[in-house]
Amino acid sequence: NKALDATGSDTKAGVTAYDSMYADVRTWIKQEWIDYVVPQIYWSFSFTAAPYGTLVDWWANEVQGTDVKLYIGHSPYKLGTAEAGWQNAKEIIDQLSYNTSIKEVSGDLFFSAKDLRKNPLGLLQALTVYYNLN
Repeated sequence: NKALDATGSDTKAGVTAYDSMYADVRTWIKQEWIDYVVPQIYWSFSFTAAPYGTLVDWWANEVQGTDVKLYIGHSPYKLGTAEAGWQNAKEIIDQLSYNTSIKEVSGDLFFSAKDLRKNPLGLLQALTVYYNLN
């Protein structure tokens, strides 16, 4: 977060990898000590403290110019909860579509398989349509 580090993302999430978990992922990326990174961007586009697009853009900037691949972690387990933006499966479809516009994003992952199998708010059908069109 910029509040803790001037070069951090323009967000106000409660947990940061560096300050909360002592993981210096930015150094790992810049030194290319890792092959890929999967930030768990488990926020919706409408979550004002840490909007999805703001975080994806920040991570894309972090890997830009390196050989570190960027994959984005998604949270189908939040679908159907009261948290802002998760009342429709379209949230995840919109996230996937957004990622295709960011050349640094190499792919997507979902946490977790058990939540995908539950098919929250018809997500499996929405994903089938999305992947068949793309």
